[in-house]
Amino acid sequence: MGYLDEPKNLALLKKLFYASLVVLILLELILMGIRETHLSLAHIAEFPAFHAIFGFVGCVVMVFVVKFLGHQWLMKEEDYYD
Repeated sequence: MGYLDEPKNLALLKKLFYASLVVLILLELILMGIRETHLSLAHIAEFPAFHAIFGFVGCVVMVFVVKFLGHQWLMKEEDYYD
């Protein structure tokens, strides 16, 4: 049995993950006034936690796209080699 298979270790990793997300969002809120942006869409990036939300949505979309491509393109039927 591996280290990550134990429920208490998974619970600890989940807590650490969520704590790191909260810390990153708080740091972004604190440091938001310090950075200078020169993009034309800079007003969108000023939204608190924009980058965290954008990254999360991007990852979710990427998972669904890859899952769709995997089912349509990579997976073969069970009797493919027969």
